[in-house]
Amino acid sequence: MAAENSSPVVGYRLYVRFEDLRQRLLLPRMEERLKKNLAYWALDGDRRLPNAFMSRTLGELLATPFDQLCRTPGVGRKKLGTFLDLLERAATSPDTSGHHAPPEPIGIDGDQFDPCAVSEATWEFWRQTVRRHGLEEETLGRFAASLQTLPRVVWNAPLGNYTRLTLAEIRKLKTHGPKRVRSVVEVFHAVQSLLKGMPTLPHLTVRVVPRFVEKLEGWVYERLGQSEPPSQGDVLRYFGQPILEQVRVDLGETVEKLAAVRLGLAERGMTMRRWADRLGLTRARVYQLLGDVPIVLRVRWPEGESLVRRLGEQLADQVPAGALLRRATELCFPRSELESAGFLLPTTVAPMAEHRHAS
Repeated sequence: MAAENSSPVVGYRLYVRFEDLRQRLLLPRMEERLKKNLAYWALDGDRRLPNAFMSRTLGELLATPFDQLCRTPGVGRKKLGTFLDLLERAATSPDTSGHHAPPEPIGIDGDQFDPCAVSEATWEFWRQTVRRHGLEEETLGRFAASLQTLPRVVWNAPLGNYTRLTLAEIRKLKTHGPKRVRSVVEVFHAVQSLLKGMPTLPHLTVRVVPRFVEKLEGWVYERLGQSEPPSQGDVLRYFGQPILEQVRVDLGETVEKLAAVRLGLAERGMTMRRWADRLGLTRARVYQLLGDVPIVLRVRWPEGESLVRRLGEQLADQVPAGALLRRATELCFPRSELESAGFLLPTTVAPMAEHRHAS
């Protein structure tokens, strides 16, 4: 045993704990775990890891005499303690091949989510949840809490891109630094939190959508089934306002205010030029910011364009409800690249007396 581990009391305690864990992990039901590397049970925030052991399987380590493990160069008492902690995780984690999630360390559950507290065992279970519910083709941007915290280059990246990779493999990707890895893990955590414990049935499926989309689609489908047109206030309340709220979440308050002007929901007589001056922006920058709105809507609600255009056709002759819906459609789902870039926006729009949006 190395010099720093030579205390008879310390050495005996470590040995007893190792033997206890060894007996538990050699039970027949633990057979699959013995094939996994020790690193599988580590968390990103773990310290004093026994690097000499991390690439070895549990089976190999448990077959090695404890005194030989203690003589491993670079592995002292503290690293041996971490080694035994990892064995403890392996011994106490439920079987991730089934539908029982591994225990989530402090920092994963609840509002204080810490991606560094996610082990490979937990990550594997989250990947299984995505696959089990057939969500591989859904995108990261669809489920992110806010697109402001998700790098734009992965807004449209399918979840399936990551269900094939371990956390270690994701961290080795050239374009995936700590911020991007954190964003990916946060999205998978959100999906897992929603679907945790939900079984799969052969005749039923689960559809996961952003909350604002569920509200919008419910209202649009309801209106498509009615002959009486909605009021202007209803279009604002059930369609315009949810979109503006989501724009604020994903693009910030400045873009929300500009979108409100574009929809005709701002102060009387305000022009895009005056709003640009008030915000200290050039008109080119204003149009660029508004060009992000349709990009966000296509990430969050890719099915939305066809639904909204169907409703727009039904309300084509209705004023003012149809006019407001038409402006919203032009903002969120423009037909041309020029509209998407904001170059066709009018310099003035008529305000709505019913609007109560706080600027």
